[in-house]
Amino acid sequence: KVLQASRRSKAFLQIGQHDRAVDAWRQVAAAGGDEAPFAAQQMILSMLAAGQTRGALEESEAARRKYPDYGGLTLIHARLLAASGRAADAVAEIRSVVAAEPDFDAWMELSSVLEQQRDYPQALDALEKAAKLAQTPAQQGSLQWRRASFFDRSDRSADAESEYRQILGREPDNPVALDAMASLLVRKRNNPAEAARLWKRAVEIAPDNAGYLDALGNLYLHTGQYGDAESFLNRASAIGPRDAVIWSHIAQLRETQQRWKEAAKAWRTCLDLIDSGEGKALSPAEIDQYRKQAKHAILESSSPVGRL
Repeated sequence: KVLQASRRSKAFLQIGQHDRAVDAWRQVAAAGGDEAPFAAQQMILSMLAAGQTRGALEESEAARRKYPDYGGLTLIHARLLAASGRAADAVAEIRSVVAAEPDFDAWMELSSVLEQQRDYPQALDALEKAAKLAQTPAQQGSLQWRRASFFDRSDRSADAESEYRQILGREPDNPVALDAMASLLVRKRNNPAEAARLWKRAVEIAPDNAGYLDALGNLYLHTGQYGDAESFLNRASAIGPRDAVIWSHIAQLRETQQRWKEAAKAWRTCLDLIDSGEGKALSPAEIDQYRKQAKHAILESSSPVGRL
């Protein structure tokens, strides 16, 4: 049952269907048995990947009460505390774990939480402690992913690029690695041409992943390739119709094309999704900027030219 759920969940996650990934693990957890604690853990992780932080935290607390001796749930609970803005509580919870028994996964989790707090010296110290405990190929691979993420977030972009290139050297068709590398190249390495090539490859491997389609469409939008932008953003919205970020990119494309009525409609869809709590998590600053852009588009669509 666990193997079947793992395969189904992985397939759903690769195409961005997080709710179905959650359901795959929920069915195993509900059946009980020895696999139930692990299934509950994977269900919670799938919920977190879907941006369902509040629900995941509630499920995590219930699972910890039900399976108090299953250590993996403590680390997930700490991760959710951090995602809910309770980073200090998360750090304290994880430090209690490593104080009792130094553990690779716990040090990795602590490094991640400290990184989110921008406590980069302590995050790097935790990462180095994890490195001393890494023994299996899987742990070594996980450590390299964490180093790449750490270097990216701490503005060591050349080091991050080096780590991602090593990962892609081993796994050239890993769409997650392709996406991470492409994102870095756009944000910090000023290399949109290679980023486009990597995202194209990710889309070839996972053609139903709305996130990859949106990233490529948004890149084309910002490099003036509006026909390609329209094609990929339309595909993204068809697969992920309740993703506010995708609709924000469609709205920006319509503004660039001076199709103000369509821009205003796309912005309204975007804001409706945000107000209903759906779509990707956005910062208050991003939401405020979206509202300003929407107001401008709505005003333009009401003008004599915009109504044409």
